[in-house]
Amino acid sequence: IMEELADRFGTPPPQAKWLYHMTRMRVHAARRGFTQVKFDKLTMTTLQKQGDKTVTRKHILKNVSKPEELEAQFLALIP
Repeated sequence: IMEELADRFGTPPPQAKWLYHMTRMRVHAARRGFTQVKFDKLTMTTLQKQGDKTVTRKHILKNVSKPEELEAQFLALIP
């Protein structure tokens, strides 16, 4: 979809790239049973239902400057 947008409207602004990658990550997490994914500056907190329990995990992230870098780290933590 980003290629089509770039083809039609030119290079998207950084905000659009971040929105695109954040949406991809949230959809990926939802398909794996995660009910919440929260990003802070250097951490990611996930909540996942497992039976009657909700499991909370906090992951440490490397500093990123591009949304593609964050998505790569995310996919390594939540395959």
